[in-house]
Amino acid sequence: MHKHDDAWERFQTGGEPMGLDQDILASWRRSKLSGVNPLSVDYRRTDIDVESRFARIAIPLMNDMAELLTGTETSMAIANGSANLLWRWAPDSRLRSALDDAGQVVGHSFNEELIGTNAVGTSLEVGRTVTIKAEHHFRECFHQLNCVATPVIDPITRRALGTINLTWPPGHTEATFAAIVQKMAREVQGALKEAASVRERRLLQEFLEAEAKSTYPVVALNSELIIGNHFAADPHFRRDVLWGRVLDGVGRRKNAEIESPDGSTATVRAIFDGRSLVGAVLIFDNAATTSESPVVTSGSFTPARPDAAAAADHIVRRGGRVVLRGETGTGKRTTLAKAFGTDEVSILDASNLVPHNCDEWFAALRRALGSTTPLILTHLNDLDPKSARGVASAITAATNPPKIAATVVVDPDQSADAPAPVIDALGATVLDVIPLRNRHDEIEPLAQLFAGEIEVCPEAVTELQKYPWPGNITELRQAIGTAAARATGKVIQVEDLPGHIRASVWGQRRLTLLERAEADVILRVLARCNGNKTIAAKQLGVSRPTLYAKIRAYKIPSEPAVRASST
Repeated sequence: MHKHDDAWERFQTGGEPMGLDQDILASWRRSKLSGVNPLSVDYRRTDIDVESRFARIAIPLMNDMAELLTGTETSMAIANGSANLLWRWAPDSRLRSALDDAGQVVGHSFNEELIGTNAVGTSLEVGRTVTIKAEHHFRECFHQLNCVATPVIDPITRRALGTINLTWPPGHTEATFAAIVQKMAREVQGALKEAASVRERRLLQEFLEAEAKSTYPVVALNSELIIGNHFAADPHFRRDVLWGRVLDGVGRRKNAEIESPDGSTATVRAIFDGRSLVGAVLIFDNAATTSESPVVTSGSFTPARPDAAAAADHIVRRGGRVVLRGETGTGKRTTLAKAFGTDEVSILDASNLVPHNCDEWFAALRRALGSTTPLILTHLNDLDPKSARGVASAITAATNPPKIAATVVVDPDQSADAPAPVIDALGATVLDVIPLRNRHDEIEPLAQLFAGEIEVCPEAVTELQKYPWPGNITELRQAIGTAAARATGKVIQVEDLPGHIRASVWGQRRLTLLERAEADVILRVLARCNGNKTIAAKQLGVSRPTLYAKIRAYKIPSEPAVRASST
């Protein structure tokens, strides 16, 4: 039997719990706003990196410290900065079984947005030690466990690398456990500091000095590490790409200027140890934190949202590479072809890569990479890890490749990441193409464009604007084609539209013009902050609960609108 208390039951049935710790109540509210199901037992499983700097140092230390807890019916765990469990120690068989049943398994994500209030995710969310009693977990399946966790802060970057967590059954009162995890975290932080080289500490010092003098994005980096201020949350701040440009642009000079993949300029101050370049501080111009507002002439409509199309064009014109990510039918391939400035492009579909034609598909890839015709790789999301490594190797081996871009397809309610090896090989920026249902103002001009010489009457436009367009622009084009074929004159009437569009009564109310504008601003800020809602809320000037409420009300995707792989 799971243990409940009146506060949990009251909150889950819509009431306001009395006498509850305000930190717990705030976490419950965040969990509810994130759409967490308190009765769910599902988890997101992720691939974990036990070779990361944090894991290499923390896991052996925790193995040694575990002896301090022998005989206490206690479990110890380590999670990374994304709240994914890296390691677990649970010598007691009954507790181990309870942990397995509850899903506390290596590889599972304990992000608060995914599973609600829990020590690992909530401590990372609030940035301090958190103790969660059994009945105060948001998910019912954890009501048989008490937990405490504290963040481990990187002594160099000052960011949370992960957490140390202790778990024990109800009925045991362990007032010292919070102090124990804090001591363990300090031990790990000390070991990280000792492991940090003189060069890394110097890099940190140079960064802190530059940050204190600048209101622009500041980044310090070397071949293994990148440190940035909160302005540097944009996806083009990638260590591998920026460090490559530093190496190309600095040479023996102490000062230089480089251009980032998005076209912004950075002043570079090189850090030398004797004659060896050991790092650099980059101070970007203001363009790095602002979005361009492209001019769209009357009657000219790009299949992707204009800002995504303009961003892709901006990057491609400066020699960069782009991966467009979005739902089926959002116009990703057409947008990339327009960015290339030619209708003559090679298309290679990763979904066609199956075991029986593997050699043939890779041969076609190598031919395309040896050609001068721009290449678009589609459906990168269908690549398995082995195939992704093969594609990455082929791209890296190409001596004089053409312009290359790619697409990733996502389901409306899910996220999908482009394979990291391919993104790294491309050195690409990943941009999200917003679905048509969030581009209300574009439906009428697109419909008129697809209708050609036939006019779409205002009443038909109204019906089109009520529909959520799960098939996006492709579905709109097909619907207008059907309506045009049915029309008896020069005007498409409501009765000419496909029946499922005319007859629909949609559960989602139509947003007002002001709400659509606000939703668009939130999307842009989330993109600029790489999905970090804490930073986004600060930049928007609202509280986190208010931001969560607006994200759910406007059905804004939880994934950032612009992402790039991280190192």
